[in-house]
Amino acid sequence: MRVTNRRTQALAAALLTVGLLLGCGEEAPIEMPEVQLEGVPTVVERAIQQALRRVKENPEDGTDWGRLGMVLDVHDQSSAALEAYRQAEALDSEDYRWPYLAGRILERTERVEAIAALERAAAKRPDNAAVGVNLGQLYFEAGRREEARRTWQRIVSEHPNSAHGWYGLAQIRTREGSLEEARLDLERCLEIQRDFREGYTLLAQVLRLLGDDEGARRKAEMAVNFPALAPIPDPLLGEMSRLGVGPSWSSRRGEAFARKGDFVAAESEFRKALEGDDPTARDWANLGGALTGQGRHREALEAYEEGLTIDPEDAFLRNNRSGSLFRLGRVEDAEESLRSLMAEDPTYIEPWLNLGELLLATGRPRDAVGVLVGAVDQEPGRLAALKMLGQAYVLAGQPVLALETWQQLLAYDRNDLDVRFDAALLAVRTGDHQLALVFLEAGGASDRLQTLLAWELSTAPGRWIDPLRALQLAERLAERHPNDVTTLDALAAAQAASGAMDLAVATGERAQQLALEQGRTGLAEQLGARIEIYRTGGRFVQPR
Repeated sequence: MRVTNRRTQALAAALLTVGLLLGCGEEAPIEMPEVQLEGVPTVVERAIQQALRRVKENPEDGTDWGRLGMVLDVHDQSSAALEAYRQAEALDSEDYRWPYLAGRILERTERVEAIAALERAAAKRPDNAAVGVNLGQLYFEAGRREEARRTWQRIVSEHPNSAHGWYGLAQIRTREGSLEEARLDLERCLEIQRDFREGYTLLAQVLRLLGDDEGARRKAEMAVNFPALAPIPDPLLGEMSRLGVGPSWSSRRGEAFARKGDFVAAESEFRKALEGDDPTARDWANLGGALTGQGRHREALEAYEEGLTIDPEDAFLRNNRSGSLFRLGRVEDAEESLRSLMAEDPTYIEPWLNLGELLLATGRPRDAVGVLVGAVDQEPGRLAALKMLGQAYVLAGQPVLALETWQQLLAYDRNDLDVRFDAALLAVRTGDHQLALVFLEAGGASDRLQTLLAWELSTAPGRWIDPLRALQLAERLAERHPNDVTTLDALAAAQAASGAMDLAVATGERAQQLALEQGRTGLAEQLGARIEIYRTGGRFVQPR
């Protein structure tokens, strides 16, 4: 083999010796992969050298060759990795990993060979969803539609929660014009994986072809909330990522930890990334984010400012720095910084959202409304902006506009149960019982929404009540939450609405006692007033 880094002449000599040893006897010599080490970080070079040494020590071990391939692969040495994977498969023909990983490299340039490699992998592990999904995509892109269909149908049959399998079938059905079936496939895909951006984009296309322009617009606008790509779940790639060393891999692992909310582990990885020879502004931004997640705002501010010494114009860093300033009580500085960012680039939405949050937190809801309306105008499907705008309208004393805003949000994302609850509760408080029931009936199996629905069906003005249904709901909820005050309050109201006054009194007294034990004296007083109504044979009716 040839090692292009002059500093590793000793390694080259050693590996050349390996090649000579492998060439002894009648067997043809095993070619060592050509590795590029010029300019790679020292820690990466060390990992590659270690993997090469293992192959030198065990030249007939397919697993060691495969590990070498993975080490080379994660460090962007694709050609050398491909050679190692081929050698691994030749020595270890039963392991699906080596043709699969080779195919993942080949799919970038040699589709026919890539398909053949993934077919070999699928034959060894037909139960592996990641192999099947990728093979189906290669078939589809090569115009081999029936093979793609069979592959993806098998995947969703064996793995019904494979969002990528349903997405694959939707691609075929869209191409064939089976639009209603494609719509159903995509809805299933997005139920399984809510952040599947490509799913929203394709569903928008399907709805447009079906003539539903409004639905298409919403799905297209919804896509802005999610990352550009939804990676296929693949434990093997996770295993490979752990072999990655150096600053770039520390950053990737840190980002993965941060997405899971493990900011301590994220901080550790981001600090490793900063130990590299040339840390970037984004490395400092990442560290600042991990520190912010731990509530260490002063240290986060220092990290953001370090990043800005590298790139003073980085909008991402400046936006995050503003957040740290605000959390440290420097409200005027934070507001000035955010407004400056908004003026420089009005299309960058994050400063609009942060300024809206700042204005709400400092008791300026009307000012927040103006900022957040501007954010929604730019990105109508941005869920965070719609949620915050609804809150701003509530605090500004404009409940009707709050309800309209939350209805708009739920048209994009019907499964946001927190907004659905807040909207239903606000509709109840404003006396719009019809709208409250609209919000609640679509709440699914959420216990909190079901409890409010039971309450509404028991205590709303006459035309909206349904005592029997309310009682059935409340009884089921009380079985699951026998010591929850709100649930018992709803059950007592339902019992009274159904005419079971003795039961209503007993349930109300139990709820009142629990409220007192929990120190909720205000609620206990309200429960006491309702108990007196039940004692006189009446049901509690919400004030108009």
